[in-house]
Amino acid sequence: MSYQKYKLNYTFQLWYDHFIPEQIGNDYEKSQIIVGEFDSIQLFWSLFNNIPKLSELSIGSSYHLMKQGIKPLWEDPLNSDGSTSKLKITLKYDEIWIETIVLWISNEFKDNYEEEFINGISITKKQSDLYILQIWQNNREEPEEFYETWKKCIKQNTLVVDIPSLNFKLCFDSIRGLRRKGVQQKPIRSNQSTQQPISLNQNND
Repeated sequence: MSYQKYKLNYTFQLWYDHFIPEQIGNDYEKSQIIVGEFDSIQLFWSLFNNIPKLSELSIGSSYHLMKQGIKPLWEDPLNSDGSTSKLKITLKYDEIWIETIVLWISNEFKDNYEEEFINGISITKKQSDLYILQIWQNNREEPEEFYETWKKCIKQNTLVVDIPSLNFKLCFDSIRGLRRKGVQQKPIRSNQSTQQPISLNQNND
């Protein structure tokens, strides 16, 4: 099968940002940039083979793969009434991140649901060996059947033996938490203030 001819059901956009704790609202949104987009398997690999690996990112950096037209923000109208599932990853983060994306964009999860419920998948580098994988969902139902399918596929394809449980949260609760914090933000940690976002210049050869 030719990857070049394998069109996907959606156009996807890859976002990047480098979060600093004092950033709120518009400041954080302005820090987000679109690295590229794709609508086929061939273009997916062309993009992902030419961006820095997770291990090369600075602490506080994130990748967000979203359906076109959806921003990686809780306040986005297509996210605000939905939910998220989060997972801490301490090993094989590149493999788990890529494998989760491939399963999603190739519709491996859709057989268990009548409608597509995933808006996007993010990963954030918290420490040199700690990453947070986040799945954006467009509804408020905890997708337990999806969890089991996802875990089974990840274990099979990455050979990771123990997959922790995902932490489910409504986006509304996250938005309410941000509003409650207001401008009272934690100071920038010294180990983060010296970190600079990695260059995302791509090799288009």
